[in-house]
Amino acid sequence: CLSHDIVTHELGHAVLDGLKPYYNEVSSVETAGFHEYFGDALALASSLTFRDVLAKVVGSAPRRLTKELIGKIGQEFGSAHDGDTGYLRAAFERRTMPEVAGNYEEHDYSQVLTNAFYEFLARLYEDRMKKERPKSGKTGLDGGVAVAALVNAADQASRTFFRALDYCPPVDITYLDYARAVIQADRIAYPSDEIGARKLLSELFVERGVVADVK
Repeated sequence: CLSHDIVTHELGHAVLDGLKPYYNEVSSVETAGFHEYFGDALALASSLTFRDVLAKVVGSAPRRLTKELIGKIGQEFGSAHDGDTGYLRAAFERRTMPEVAGNYEEHDYSQVLTNAFYEFLARLYEDRMKKERPKSGKTGLDGGVAVAALVNAADQASRTFFRALDYCPPVDITYLDYARAVIQADRIAYPSDEIGARKLLSELFVERGVVADVK
């Protein structure tokens, strides 16, 4: 009850129940996996609203996100449950649809989408950091620049993936449905796609075998 990730994940189930109540009717492993993904993605995004977490993640202004902090979900609970890994699930571990085929454990299935969310967030952060230059007389970037880049990336990733719920079916969601909804929601919100977000999203979904192609 003292683990932020656990509390936020379980709250995510309640939020999704309110938005899409029939997703609680487990009609397929993908519907069940989507529920678990939503909780994990919400926990990941929520962790980046804390100043201390942000400072620890990008304190030295890295050009890339490390996997050691925000990518590990449920560290407190995981450490108590399994001392070998120290976390419940890793958002940075890529899972593909072929890899989970025949696996009916919803938490394993959820990692396909959780990793897509994490990778989108990480790539947005990296793209923002590539555009930054050290201030005059400095050899490295200021930590505040990196924090701002991460906050903006987390905000965009959350809006992109969570907004898609409005475009999803009311029952029996599949990962293909969700991928199409994410792309469509972003297309409506940002018709010009100046930063190439939809191209990146398409690549992420294709690489994980969610769809053969997304246009």
